Order: sequence, then structure tokens, then C-alpha cells
Amino acid sequence: MTIDLKLEQQRVIDLAVRPGAYQDPGLELEADMVWHIIAFEIRYWLRSWMLWIFLLIIAGLIFGAASTDHEDRTARLHSGRP
Repeated sequence: MTIDLKLEQQRVIDLAVRPGAYQDPGLELEADMVWHIIAFEIRYWLRSWMLWIFLLIIAGLIFGAASTDHEDRTARLHSGRP
């Protein structure tokens, strides 16, 4: 079964099935809008108290690990001394 189309009808169908035909250019985010959203998110994160508590805990753990004077127990284990 074949359908005979007029030239105008064939042109409309060809435009409809080409790649990207259904993309609305008005929906694309512009670079300015993306930077505005990123800046808003960073400001929102920096106002959060949970971020600062997390950073303090991590800083405490790093400081504690760096300032400890305990020797490595696995080094003694592998050296064969008591």
C-alpha cells in the first residue's frame, strides 16, 4: 500500500523526521543562566551549618592524624621484635 503525497505534504514530513526537529531552541539554557544557578547553589551550600560542621570534623581528623606521635604498629610486627 502506498500513499501519494503532494510536494508540500512530503516537505512537512521530511522536516518533522529530521534529527533535532522536536527540539525547541527556547528551552536551551544560556551560559549566563547556568552561572546564575551555580552561584545560587554555592551561596546556598555556604549558608548551611551542616557543611561547616562536616569541614570541622574532617579538619579535626586530619589534624589528629598528622599530630599523633604513635609509631606504626605494623612496622614492629614485620620487623620481628617485641
